[in-house]
Amino acid sequence: EYPLPFTAKDGTRVPGETRAWLGTWNGKECLFIILQSQSHEQSSLQKFNKIFETNPALMTLSSATDRKFIEVNQAFLDKTGYERDECIGKTAQEIGLAVDIPTQNLLDDELKSTGKFSNHELQLRTKSGKTLDGLLSGELIESQESSYFLTVMIDITEQKRAEKRMRDTGERLALAIRAGNVGIWEYDIKDNSLVWDDQMLALYGVTRENFKASYESWKAALHPDDRTRGDTEITRALRGEKDFNTEFRIVWPNGETRYIRGLATVIRDRDGQATRMIGTNWDITAQKTAEAELQKEISRANELMKQADAANEALVHHRFAERD
Repeated sequence: EYPLPFTAKDGTRVPGETRAWLGTWNGKECLFIILQSQSHEQSSLQKFNKIFETNPALMTLSSATDRKFIEVNQAFLDKTGYERDECIGKTAQEIGLAVDIPTQNLLDDELKSTGKFSNHELQLRTKSGKTLDGLLSGELIESQESSYFLTVMIDITEQKRAEKRMRDTGERLALAIRAGNVGIWEYDIKDNSLVWDDQMLALYGVTRENFKASYESWKAALHPDDRTRGDTEITRALRGEKDFNTEFRIVWPNGETRYIRGLATVIRDRDGQATRMIGTNWDITAQKTAEAELQKEISRANELMKQADAANEALVHHRFAERD
């Protein structure tokens, strides 16, 4: 049997079903063909069955009265691990499929009262005990004076897992940023505006009320001797000549000088034009102070060594002078 439309005498195409087999007629081999017309309802049902069975989404058809499965598609069986005869004639609760039973019941009630619902997140439990996350949609359909629930679920398990990994990574990153007193900033090149988080404001000794969120405000906060170099570093990064990876000094409103380490990446459009910069700042004043103190100690030690060498040399000359 094969669904095959044929053309009537008046030229119209008639949906039909074709059956063919080999046989004999009057002692001769021949091919027998039977064409049987289908009603519009039969044709629609045939199309529905094909779509239902081959759809990659999980699909079920259940009775609206007792919510027992009448049919499930292959994707449903593949994803849940159940056999067809384990599902037909049973409800989702009876086979252990439902995880959140109250929500499942609410959706069924909504389907019965409004006729449909769309994209509700719901979890299913597979036969092996694993959990599937899905976007569930449903529609109430009528056929031969009976009502049925048609549900379609798109599997978003991997998407939900990826979202969780991103949240976990983001939380760890946020914790590391807080622990390291790292400030986050964003520079919108077109608007010439800056967005600073609270840690950035603290690093520069300003408040959100007295900070004008512009590039000029950041540049004005630089130490006068570092202002030109800082501006050049930004310009070269925007041109793509080098990464923004630098150190500079800033001057707080109270006159205190602080050392800042800055890193940033440049965001470009499809034409390669720079549109934004996103970066970090953190205070390295303590490190610079320690380095300066270490350098002083090294210089002091070198000076003492020079003095000792000079004293030893003078002592040697004195002893030779005594011998003479």
